[in-house]
Amino acid sequence: MNKLLLLASILIISSCATNKVTKHMSVMQSVEEKKAVEATKKCSEGKNYGCRDQIKSMYNSGKSKEAYTLATKWCESNKKEGCAVLGNLHSYDGEMEKALDFYKKGCKQNDGLACTLVASHHYANRKLDTAMRFARRSCRKNYYYGCSLVLILLRDMKDKVGKARFLNRVRAKCKKTNNPEICYLEGAIQYREKPEVASKIFKKICEEHKSEYACVTDLYTSGRLKKEKPYKIYKKACNEFENGEACYTYASYQDKMGNDEAKLSYGKKACELGSSAACDFIGRLEYIAKNYMAAERYFRLACNMHHKNACKFLGFSLGYMKDRKGELKYLEKACYIKDPVACSQLSIEYAKEKNETKSEGFAQKACQLENGYGCYSLGVKYHKEKSKKKAGEYFKKSCDTENMYGCLGQCLSEAESGNLKAAKKSYMKACEDDEKGLLVCNLTSDIKENRKVTKKDLKSKCHYDPDKPWWYWASIVGLGALGVSAGI
Repeated sequence: MNKLLLLASILIISSCATNKVTKHMSVMQSVEEKKAVEATKKCSEGKNYGCRDQIKSMYNSGKSKEAYTLATKWCESNKKEGCAVLGNLHSYDGEMEKALDFYKKGCKQNDGLACTLVASHHYANRKLDTAMRFARRSCRKNYYYGCSLVLILLRDMKDKVGKARFLNRVRAKCKKTNNPEICYLEGAIQYREKPEVASKIFKKICEEHKSEYACVTDLYTSGRLKKEKPYKIYKKACNEFENGEACYTYASYQDKMGNDEAKLSYGKKACELGSSAACDFIGRLEYIAKNYMAAERYFRLACNMHHKNACKFLGFSLGYMKDRKGELKYLEKACYIKDPVACSQLSIEYAKEKNETKSEGFAQKACQLENGYGCYSLGVKYHKEKSKKKAGEYFKKSCDTENMYGCLGQCLSEAESGNLKAAKKSYMKACEDDEKGLLVCNLTSDIKENRKVTKKDLKSKCHYDPDKPWWYWASIVGLGALGVSAGI
């Protein structure tokens, strides 16, 4: 709820399928085409938001070269937002260092959006002081998202004095400029302690500026004060203001209630209104029903909005449809936007093609994202290469993610080094959730009762078949995680 208040404007901003789904998708495609034409027109008129949307539309429709050319030209002209948009393109392609360079360049040009993106990068890496410096710089340019991030940082830092001072400055700016975004921020700050004051602020912005996000937030706030059921508020926000995120939240509620007709109706409406989570939600429903062509369409829409789960399952859907090139393309996109399962799966796929360099690279990315299967497969790789120390490090990383195989690998490394006490501990951690009576876990009772367990005993249980390629072990344990990661 609080994220909604702080970042509401972000939220606002198949033969197997039925004829109804096909019609729905064609309607959505025509809407996208109209948006693209309108964006081009607005860009030619010198409107920054038009150029932003035009470049995004080009990129999403596969014209990435044209998108980069236009964004580069915009950035080099030293006009606001150009370098930020160019940086975003690089971030979509997983080139975060280049993206950050362009964000910083844009910030030096006094672009509030670029400064906010630099701040967001440092915030994600928990460099709060640096994030605050860039967020304040953005806020001084009256850029709403920068001011929002200042507020979030003050809360994270538990700086009550700083928050009070910030509120006074925001209130003064609102009074002086009557800027709806700055005034909205005042309401967001007041929401926790004084919801009745916040409600009056949101209502005023809604009435004076006809601001959709303020009207929707006023609906939530007044509903909270009246103690209305949240799902009723979401339904009202969806129907009265056609807010995509509200429609999706209501669809999720109907899903929990088992109302299939309502969840599909509101889920599809939310997707059409631009909710990437809703498009992913409908895609997963079609995927579970094995309607892969319908799933592919919805996943594509969500992936174009950079929803990592959707990009991953778009890759899986295309794999089922025997589109190998498309499968790898979208799994890579999901991996670049930090989906660990996609990275792990890519490691397996490239190893099967005997591309060891790419396979290891994606396993490394998966492990960096704390995917136990990626770390485990690297542990096996280095163990087979007799790099015992390195293998032990990766087995430990895998075990730290509660991966059973990683803990067995750590047990093997420790047993080989003669540290039987540590090996037993790793072994017990691997088998602590064993409910199937696995043969590999039949030493647990001996260890618990302090009966003799030798180095040979442990090595016989904490092992893998050395004749199998290293990626084989990732595929055995990794594929079992795909359903879990998808929530299916």
